[in-house]
Amino acid sequence: MKNKEIFNNKMKKLEDLYNKYPVLQKIDSKNNGIISKHAYFKNLYANEYVTQRKEICNGILFVLEGIINIQKI
Repeated sequence: MKNKEIFNNKMKKLEDLYNKYPVLQKIDSKNNGIISKHAYFKNLYANEYVTQRKEICNGILFVLEGIINIQKI
């Protein structure tokens, strides 16, 4: 994927994020683009898991489409 395509893809996903969670756009604009600079997007499928080590925060998940189940294992 070319840099322009990557940029356009991220901008589309940010637009989707802000449409679902308008407060995030306000937070981003009031904090020097913290969200738009550091956000990364990932598609998860039904059989995938998101894991986290206890001492590291990987960020906050925002669901743009679908649902998630949260489990403590």
